[in-house]
Amino acid sequence: MSATRTPRRLLWFAVGACAAPVAWWLTLPWDMSEIDRSGRPTGISGDEYAWNIVALGAIGLIVVVAVSVVVMSPMGQIVAFGWITGMAATLSWVAMTARVSGANLYLASFVMFVGPLCVLSAVLAWWLIDIGVRVRRMAKWSHVTLTERFDERGPRP
Repeated sequence: MSATRTPRRLLWFAVGACAAPVAWWLTLPWDMSEIDRSGRPTGISGDEYAWNIVALGAIGLIVVVAVSVVVMSPMGQIVAFGWITGMAATLSWVAMTARVSGANLYLASFVMFVGPLCVLSAVLAWWLIDIGVRVRRMAKWSHVTLTERFDERGPRP
């Protein structure tokens, strides 16, 4: 790995990781407590936002995949990993700090559902971006004959 690629990849990872909490902050409540500070139930449970959280994560990944395929950049894979990491860290922070009645079992659901879903979505995003970029590159060169392509690149060493 070259010295110039590593800082660029870290920067793109940070873009994805920082975009996730910002998107969460703009679309979902930061405090998902079921009990207020005085111990009274708020009437809202964190489970009501489960599909919103899944939708936010999926929409973010779809946008990253679509943009990276259109731009034909494999850096979208790094942004997708950053997005997934940012969503998992934000979900963990919000769930960990929520005041709930009884035991806060966010860690069990995190291990059973969120972790495998993050791994699956990361692999799926990596594969979709890889296939999409390859298809776009092949479509770009499909009208060019092999001799024209060879002449443009020059002779092989």
